[in-house]
Amino acid sequence: MLDELEGIFRWCVEGAVAYAKGGLNVPGHLYAVRNAKKNDSNPLSDFASICLDIGPDKVEQAGNLFRAYQRFAEVNEGENFTNAGFGRRLNGMGIVKVPELSKKHIHRRGACLNEVGKAYLNGTRGMIELEAKDRAEHLRVV
Repeated sequence: MLDELEGIFRWCVEGAVAYAKGGLNVPGHLYAVRNAKKNDSNPLSDFASICLDIGPDKVEQAGNLFRAYQRFAEVNEGENFTNAGFGRRLNGMGIVKVPELSKKHIHRRGACLNEVGKAYLNGTRGMIELEAKDRAEHLRVV
């Protein structure tokens, strides 16, 4: 084994240099598997990807987010949350309370309802208005 020590050391150094230059060469399908499992563990991932615009400058009234999610979950057979449970999930996604914006309503920074989200918030009337525009194929008609 001592005879191979020089080769093993060279292999370690070459690996460290390659890692420093380009990182790990992880096959793309492994990222897809990881992301699918990650999304499966977060019941809000579909709602967020379909109904929210995400960004540090986005702000929305917390009640609007919750009511839109309730309607989305009802139509798409999603998980039901209490308002507090929903808020904890949003916090975990980086969509956090901004108490200084209003004394009357709670707002959250990090996301706002997009056109589809607003349609869910407004119920059937909003969905009918959205039908005239380009709707996502996987949304159910209400």
